[in-house]
Amino acid sequence: MTIFRFSFFGLACGTLVSCNSSNPDVCSSISYLDVGKANDRFVANKLPDPPEQCVHRWSYRLASASGSNIEIARAAVAACKEPIEFAAMPANRAGEPDPAAYDQAVKEVRADVFEQALFRVVQARAGKCKVE
Repeated sequence: MTIFRFSFFGLACGTLVSCNSSNPDVCSSISYLDVGKANDRFVANKLPDPPEQCVHRWSYRLASASGSNIEIARAAVAACKEPIEFAAMPANRAGEPDPAAYDQAVKEVRADVFEQALFRVVQARAGKCKVE
């Protein structure tokens, strides 16, 4: 009976559904958004990418880990600490930014990318999306 179950599962994965491939109707490629000068700031400062792409990539990478969607999204945001903090800095840094205003800006960017990370985790899990 056990052999029959494994054979049936193998048949289902092989012919009825694609068990290991991603769904292109659900997944989206990770590419630089056309955000103009914001991207230029990241490139000029040798950061790999803006926070949106960072959480997209890390959400897809971590989606297969055990844990709730919220836990995985939090981990993706934590992996993107440097781009988030950099994005919160004013574009023209004439002197030191106000620490309270900077902390508030970091919280706002983190909240925004958390929502994106949560969506990307659900998307990755639903579509079996992988980082390309």
